Amino acid sequence: MASKLNKSARTALEREFTGVTGATLKEAQTTLNKHNYKLDAALDAYFNDLDDPPAAAPAAANRSKLTQLFDSYKGAQIQLHGILLLTLC
Repeated sequence: MASKLNKSARTALEREFTGVTGATLKEAQTTLNKHNYKLDAALDAYFNDLDDPPAAAPAAANRSKLTQLFDSYKGAQIQLHGILLLTLC
């Protein structure tokens, strides 16, 4: 069906898609093309995909930053044992 639509019709559908979803033009073109420029099917697919986003890669721990954070809360008298007791309360 996409090949039957002229450029202005495709542009209008892309504009409507981006207006409804807030997606980029590239996302609109990709999704609409995948669904043969059927706006309702493309919108359904777009919003259904938002319900199951890809899992983000866990951030790598920066040991020096963690040590710095720990030291900022560590008191001279408390030391590690006191901090552990405080977090268990």
